[in-house]
Amino acid sequence: MNDKVEILIVEDSPTQAARLQYTLEQHNYQVTLAQNGVEALQIMAHHRPAVVISDIVMPEMDGYELSRRIRANPQSADIPILLLTALTDPKDVIRALESRADNFITKPWTEEFLLSRLQYILVNQQLRKERPADGSIEIYFSGQKYRFASDPTQMVDLLLSTFDNAIQKNLELELANRAQLHVQLELKKLNEQLEQHVKERTRKLTLSEANFRRLLENNADAIIVVDRNGIVRFANPAAEHWLERSATALINTPLPFPVTSEETKEVTIARTNGDPLIAEMRVVETVWEDEPAFVASLRDITDRKRT
Repeated sequence: MNDKVEILIVEDSPTQAARLQYTLEQHNYQVTLAQNGVEALQIMAHHRPAVVISDIVMPEMDGYELSRRIRANPQSADIPILLLTALTDPKDVIRALESRADNFITKPWTEEFLLSRLQYILVNQQLRKERPADGSIEIYFSGQKYRFASDPTQMVDLLLSTFDNAIQKNLELELANRAQLHVQLELKKLNEQLEQHVKERTRKLTLSEANFRRLLENNADAIIVVDRNGIVRFANPAAEHWLERSATALINTPLPFPVTSEETKEVTIARTNGDPLIAEMRVVETVWEDEPAFVASLRDITDRKRT
């Protein structure tokens, strides 16, 4: 015969039911599943679980009605009933008292809390069977046994006020979480707007750079771009003709004349065939491919100088 403690789980959500089943079976409980209150009563007609854990909101029969039906049956009236609640309405505790349920577990629950609450229920069930003759009450809580005498009305008032306070704290936490979520959504929106702005600016800069390159390439003057170290980064067709080298051969090589600062001066360019060229060179600073650079514009003044 199986000596495991049997728990009847009544839950219409397959995901929640599977999670409860897995958690309990990992700790040596025997689990039976029912999808609603009607199915749970059919199961209990054939055998008796040690504890019933039931969701409240279910089709066909909710958790409160199930609890009332269990209590109305002499064969099951003493079975502990633990209801699952989202803890949103103080009236839940009134309905639980009316249905004669024993305990609550709030959603979302943790494994540690669920197991401690089950232990609490099972130990207190045994203590109720051994109630002292003086009418006092013994309970097991947080690993210790307590005995006290209390008026039932006082106990209900205390229970309701405690539950109401817990709901208030829960609502405050929910509002704080909503505010945090709102801030996160606003930050996400701002990040998306910033990313879009950067993309648009990059697109415009890329387009502007492409237009700039076309202007340089189609210029009748020789245009050469060098970095701060005097290394060629760009040369237009006119520069290729003047220097008698292709742009591919010129790029990543130094020029035969220095280009180091904003200035206007004359430079002489030797030619393999014929007299050298004399050019007026104007230099301005710029940014080329995200790096500081100089643009040298060379205009042929050979004829003018000879004249």
